[in-house]
Amino acid sequence: MSRLLYVDLGKRASDLLTKEFPDKTKLEVNSRAANGVQFQTIATRNNDGSIVGSFQPKYTFVKQGVTVSTTVDTNRVVKAEATIENALPGLKATLGGQTDTESVKADLEYKHDNFTVTTGLDFFSPKGNTLSATGVVSYEGFSVGASTEYFIADKQELRKFEGVAAYTTPDLQLTFFSRRKGDVLGGTYYQRVSAALGLGAEIAFDIRKPDGTPKLTFGSSYTLDTLTATTVKGKFDTDGKLAVSYGQRINPYTRFTIGSTVNTNNLGASGNHAIGFSIVVDI
Repeated sequence: MSRLLYVDLGKRASDLLTKEFPDKTKLEVNSRAANGVQFQTIATRNNDGSIVGSFQPKYTFVKQGVTVSTTVDTNRVVKAEATIENALPGLKATLGGQTDTESVKADLEYKHDNFTVTTGLDFFSPKGNTLSATGVVSYEGFSVGASTEYFIADKQELRKFEGVAAYTTPDLQLTFFSRRKGDVLGGTYYQRVSAALGLGAEIAFDIRKPDGTPKLTFGSSYTLDTLTATTVKGKFDTDGKLAVSYGQRINPYTRFTIGSTVNTNNLGASGNHAIGFSIVVDI
């Protein structure tokens, strides 16, 4: 498959193994005004009892292909972003900033039939500037990509260099990756076995620890009812953590998900288990 970004390589397995496993209490409300302005309000209660929230209005100028948004949260952080779709054919440009880092970030994303490129520059930060880039070349389902991040200050540093090789079809994605400048090697697997059943796994091995064992995480998702989008998910890893979740659209506007994570290596210890739920309302 073509036109894959670097973040898309391994994304199917990552989404299956990480999304919709709530371990906190979260309420999200998405709405739209008559003039087209979209609003997103999120409130989250953490396991320590603290409550955080955010509010984001967003508006798209359809004819110009420009989307502007502002996010304000309870930590007194303000973020602003403007995105231009198809600034040139295949090119998307984004400019944003936030008050906590006192920085501005400019991003470019270009998609061609058989390759994609992204670049980003985080500048004006008192700590220094960060330059990032990714690239992916694809041909008939095979893709090879790389990602790098370079810190520019009094002391310059290559902070990240990663690579991925992937094979992607509509129902299957296999990847082999190198992370942490080559210190971590591994791969991911995702397969849509049927319209209802999905399987996924990830294995990672830290070569700096030759006596260590690879970490394996595997999971599945099953759709019980397509009409109400009722799904059950489960995953387990070699650290002994077991997570399960159940999600259902309880009415045309609301989706409810409940989940639990258990450390099976120490069932009796406090703090090793978590239960959470999320409610997402779209009106």
